[in-house]
This record gives sequence, C-alpha cells and structure tokens, in this order.
Amino acid sequence: MWKIKKLSLKSNFILSIILLTSISCSQLIYSSRDITEVEKNFDLNYVSSKSITADSLRSPANFKDCAAFVSNFFKPKEVPLVNNTLHELTLLTPEIKKFPNGKQYIEYTANINIMNKYPEYDEFLKNTVEVIFEPSEPFGHIRLRVGENVYSFNNVKWTSINKYSPKMNQSRNDDMPSSTGFIFQMDKEKIAATKNEIDAFYKSSVSHNVPPFDAYSPLLKIVESESIMGKKILKYETTSPKFGNNLELKGKIVESGNMTYLDAENGVKLPMTKEGNDHFLQSYSCSTSAAYILKQYFGISIGGAGAAKSINKALLKGNYDGAASPVAIIKYYLD
Repeated sequence: MWKIKKLSLKSNFILSIILLTSISCSQLIYSSRDITEVEKNFDLNYVSSKSITADSLRSPANFKDCAAFVSNFFKPKEVPLVNNTLHELTLLTPEIKKFPNGKQYIEYTANINIMNKYPEYDEFLKNTVEVIFEPSEPFGHIRLRVGENVYSFNNVKWTSINKYSPKMNQSRNDDMPSSTGFIFQMDKEKIAATKNEIDAFYKSSVSHNVPPFDAYSPLLKIVESESIMGKKILKYETTSPKFGNNLELKGKIVESGNMTYLDAENGVKLPMTKEGNDHFLQSYSCSTSAAYILKQYFGISIGGAGAAKSINKALLKGNYDGAASPVAIIKYYLD
C-alpha cells in the first residue's frame, strides 16, 4: 500500500492516459457491419456460384466492376496442388461430418492445453489457412490465419499481424455465434512464399491508409485538396452510413494506358476504377479483407464476405455452391 501511495502525480497521469486509451480503443473495434436480412435468409444450397459471391452480398455498394478490374489487373497467384497429407488432430475429439452440399469435413473441439503442446497441431498450422469467426460485439469479427500468423483489419489505420495462439471464445449472446475456425488446406511452401506480400498489405493500411479500412467496404472516392501549407493531399470520401473512412492517404494515382492504380510508394500498388474524372479505390473490412487475401493468394472464394456473421453462416454450410469447402472446422467453445 505504501508504494502505491508514493506514486508521483506524473505516474498517475501517465497511468490514467494508458487506461483511457485502452478503454477508447476497445470501443472503436467496428471491424465489420451487421448481417443484413437478405443475408440472414439466404439459402446457399439453392444458389449457383455464378449468382452468389462476396461482391453480390456486400452492402451498400455493388462491386462487380471493381472485382472484374482487380481480376484483370492483378491476376491471382497460381496455386500449386496440395501434395502433403494433413495431420488429423486425434486428441481434439474429431468427428466426421457432412456439409449440406454433401462434402465431408472433420469437426474438432479446441483444447488449448493440448494444442499448445501438440507437435501435430504445429504441423497442421503450417499447412493450412483458417477463417476465424469471433463473437466480438456488436457485429462479430473475422481474423485470417495464414500458416502460423494471424491477420485482421480492425478499424481505420488499425490492422493486426500476430503469431497465432488459439483461444476459447464462447458467445454470451443468443444472436451471436461462438468462435469457430474454418480450415482450408494449403502447401506450407505456398504459405511461406506469400508471407511478405500479405504482411505488406496489412502494414500499409496502418502507415499509408492504403488499402483503406471501411466497415461497409464500399468503393471510396479519392478527393484531392490542399493543406493550409499549400501541399496537395488525397483524402477518401465514403458512402458508408457509419464506421467509414474519410481520412488522408499517402500515395499517388498512376494512369497507365487504360488502367489506373494507386501507388502507395512503399511497394503496395492497388487497382482503381475511374468514372469520368473521379477515381475510386476498394476499401476493406475484417471480412472483405480476409476474402480478398484468400482469393488473391490462394484461389479460394468464400461466400457472405460482406459481414462477419454472413461469412460464418456461409462456411458452416460448406461455402456457396461450386466453391471450395473447408476440410475441417474447429469449435473454440464447449457445447
């Protein structure tokens, strides 16, 4: 007690600032939007892969033009065949189950004590990517594990790259699913080869606001203006009703032939769309950023990418018709 009383006013002030900062940050995690009624009622079993995509489920903007432009400008990387056999995690109570589309998968129940001391699980991580739904209020949250690293878009100029450590996370809300991981198998050589580019994508969002976070993932209009010092600056203009991105970005617009892209001048270049004299750049939430990385680097399309809850819903059904289904699901909660 005596030591606590002896804290200087300066120390108390610093401690207060830290506490206030942590509280305010915890209130700013709007990394997704809520699931829409359309998405809630979507029956993925009766919709073809040509009519349901991450783009068609997003709200409020339509992204077909941008998606086509991205696919033509930055071709997804070639994905090698998976030659290795994925380790079955026999200590995690595996159950063989089937998705509504008839595809088979293994369901595991996470056990943190076992997983942290389990060589088979270490190897399992190195050969898989995983879409992780977490029951973060108010809308849920998506993190993407690629090998042994986990990534997430959290808010404007706020992303995370961490060494992955599994955790149990059971929902306390009947309307919010508990934490669940959806596993896709991938060669560890492919995972290693993509690490630097994926890292750069997330780091650049923090340092340059490129790519931009926006909870509704619209195309953001880029507006040029002048600072009080007369310097030209670029800012985003969002159409999102809330949790949007109107901040300044670092980079330059480059037009080359009939293609336009934003060069962040840090190695990250992203395709843009142009309407008249206006330029637009695709924004990302926790959900749509995970969908982009999976498609761009691993050739995996996932349904329901507009909201965390809709991704969870789609993958629990085995993904939309014609797309890759998870080979395993890990429940990070106890029934």
